[in-house]
Amino acid sequence: MRASTVEIADLQEIINLIDGKTRGVYSHKRCQIRRLVETTQLSLKVIEDNNDKIIGFAAFDLQADFESKKIASDLYNPQSVLELMLFMAEEDHENVDGIVSCILSAVFKRCPFIHHVIVTKNDSRLSSVSSKIPNSPYSIINREDFVPTLFIRPGKEEDNDDVAAVYKNNDQLKMIYGDFFYTEMVESVDERHKVLVADVNDIAVGAIAISSKISLDQLQCTHHIGGFK
Repeated sequence: MRASTVEIADLQEIINLIDGKTRGVYSHKRCQIRRLVETTQLSLKVIEDNNDKIIGFAAFDLQADFESKKIASDLYNPQSVLELMLFMAEEDHENVDGIVSCILSAVFKRCPFIHHVIVTKNDSRLSSVSSKIPNSPYSIINREDFVPTLFIRPGKEEDNDDVAAVYKNNDQLKMIYGDFFYTEMVESVDERHKVLVADVNDIAVGAIAISSKISLDQLQCTHHIGGFK
């Protein structure tokens, strides 16, 4: 399954997802799908890979009364949160948890500035991915549970296998630099040459090599750098 932005042509199929579960949790106003799609900051559908059938929907926004909910703090502020306005999944679908995960992963990937989704309705389908906010009737869904937090650190030779897995299918890189160019870059690190990696749980998932030793004449052959010469 995959998540994508809702289009007007999807409205009727999404409306068909409204069932007793949805009506029991969300108000009539929140079940007005066209209004949600047209007025909320983000609305997403979940599609089955094999037949493009819509099996899930969610809309996210930040209500004007956010401050009145008394949950604003250094962690939960209008710049870093969205509120879940409505969630729906195909009735009796065998993988509702997968639909939930697909939508939330898409939200956090599309909105890098959003760190939390606030849930103001008691939707049991979201209980496994949310936790109660202390001294509040609401729940919170955290970015770190769906998008790994990257740690940037100096590269080391032991990262070679992890970095190689990133570029193993990039024939152009291997053709230009060879199979062991990462190790060679790490070995050449000094005051003017640095290698950094993005680390998730002590596994390198990306790398960048930088240098302050620049040949402007060489760069001029491939880039327009007139202002720097």
